[in-house]
This record gives sequence, structure tokens and C-alpha cells, in this order.
Amino acid sequence: MPRIGTRPASRTLGVVLTCTAALVAVGTVTGPASAATRAQAFQVKAMTWNACANTAPKKGDDRCRNGRQTAKVAATIRDRIVRNQPQTRVLFLQEVCSVDVSRLQGMADLSGWKWKFTPIRFQGTGNKPSARVTDRNCAPDKSTHAGRGKFGIAVGVRGAAQFKARYYPDAHQPIDNRHKDNYGHWNVRQAVVCASVADWRTTVCGTHLTPLNDKGADPGLYRSAQAAQVRDLMSYAKQGVGATAYGRVLFGGDLNQSAPDGAGGSGDKSTLAPAYAQYSECDQSAHGGKRDGRNTYENAKGTASRKLDYLFTTKGASSKCYVTNRHVSTSDHKPVVDDVTYSS
Repeated sequence: MPRIGTRPASRTLGVVLTCTAALVAVGTVTGPASAATRAQAFQVKAMTWNACANTAPKKGDDRCRNGRQTAKVAATIRDRIVRNQPQTRVLFLQEVCSVDVSRLQGMADLSGWKWKFTPIRFQGTGNKPSARVTDRNCAPDKSTHAGRGKFGIAVGVRGAAQFKARYYPDAHQPIDNRHKDNYGHWNVRQAVVCASVADWRTTVCGTHLTPLNDKGADPGLYRSAQAAQVRDLMSYAKQGVGATAYGRVLFGGDLNQSAPDGAGGSGDKSTLAPAYAQYSECDQSAHGGKRDGRNTYENAKGTASRKLDYLFTTKGASSKCYVTNRHVSTSDHKPVVDDVTYSS
């Protein structure tokens, strides 16, 4: 969604938990992969979702109804990957709080998952930017009034994974002390979290990109920043994590840009055009190869008005993409789910 959260805290980059390795062979769920298994075709189910966890629901607006309530936010996320899409192996979350991720960490039926949370950073709100760049804090819990930690993004992997979090370089962020963003925040620093999964020979990266629809600021500043972030995201996915780079990648999140050939899209001028040129997007095959897909962002009336959420993967893999037709009242975004089948 074009929205990004609230407030600051410490600078640690993660909430991590241990887990067991898992691989989804075609038609089969297995344990850690042998060399023979790795040579076979296999599937990885991935999901991306902007959880809208730090936005309080508004009267007459049936969205984000669990916002600022950790128990409900975590339970909803858990249900999406345990009940709704039980074979999910990768989850990209945006607009989530660190305490939400900690709650997921403590759930018994998610004991096989490993997580990395990273806060979004900024220079405060008010009349002028703060001199210091700090992590945002989430608003207190509406029900318990307890703190909810930091505001940011997270990546979960059901399997052994090596994680790395990065902030996009300052030169690739819309840092301009003359203007705030749409939501009253100065100089927001967006981030990306990547994980290399040896058993799948795959690098996965989740992110939340700078929105384009700024108010008052130079639109070119935001467009050039997002275009640079897209290039960075592809580069980070290709590099992998640590000393290992895999040819196979899966990346995405709330990319805050309409599909190039979809409603509100800008064709070859889209900041996402380079990603479509090098990779395949989850919903692309369902639209005859066009750079299009089902709408994921819901307006106040609950109508999905445009596509903002994406899952890209290596060309040659096949995708079975799912976006619900129903209104998702727990967020203002619909999740995107991809059953990716790699041939080898």
C-alpha cells in the first residue's frame, strides 16, 4: 500500500529463530534435500502480504480491522500460512511490528520457521526533520496498551536459511529536507531482507518500496528513488547472502507501483519494467504474458483498485498464482500466493 507506519527504537536488524529444513518436491513434502532430490523438479510456495498491522481501523472503513492489536495480527498471519495456505515455505511481510513477529516466533505450529525482522528508519515527524536517523516505533496495542516494538518488514522461511538485511543506499532514497512523505514522515529509509536457502538453492528477498504518489514533493525524486531501489533489489537477490549466490531467486513485496500494463501502469517507463524484463512475475502468465495482474490494493470501499504487490522469480519456472476474490478486511492489501515450480 502507499502507507508506511510510525516511530523509533534501537538499531538491531533482526528477530531470528531456529528451525528445521524443508523442501517441497513436486507433489511431496520432504525433509532436508539430498543431492538426488536437488536435481528433481520441486515447488516452493511463497506469499507476500502487507499486513497493515500499525494502522488503526477507521469508522466506515472496513480495512485494517486488526491494526494495532498484536494478538489478532499474529493470529491472522499464522492462519494464512497454516490454515489457508498450509504448504507455504516463504513469507514476505510489510507494515508489521517486531512484537508481532516475536509472537509468531512463540507459536508451536510455527516452530519450523525462521524469521528476520528489520525496522524502517526515518527522521521523525513534526515541523522539521530530526538531526538523527532513528528506527520507527509501532503505536501501542489498542487492547493491552503495551508497546509493540519497531515498525518494518519481515521475511519468514520454513527451513534453514541464512539472512541478511540491508537499507537501500541513501542516494537511492527520496531524502529531501524540503518535504515530508504522504504520511508526515521525514526522510524514510526503506529496507530489504534476503535469505539464502541452501536446500532449495534459492535466494529470497522481501521489501517495501518507496511510494510514488507523493504530495507536494518533486515526483521525479520519488520515481528515481524507486527505480534505483528496484535495481538494488534485483542485485541483492542475485548476489545472495554470504559467500553463496544461487542462480535461482524469488523476490517481491509491496512495491508501491502499478503493474506496467495494468490499471494506472506506465508501460516501459514503469520502475518495474526492468524486473519484468529479467524475471517472471507471479500473475503474469494468467494475463497472456502481459506485465499485468489482479489488483491487490483495496480502497476504503473494499474494492481492489490496483496491483501493488508482486512476486518475481527466475524465468523458466512455472507459477500458479493466487489472489483471493474476496475483500480482505484485516488489511488494505490482498496477499499474493505463488506455487513456483522449478524444473531443476
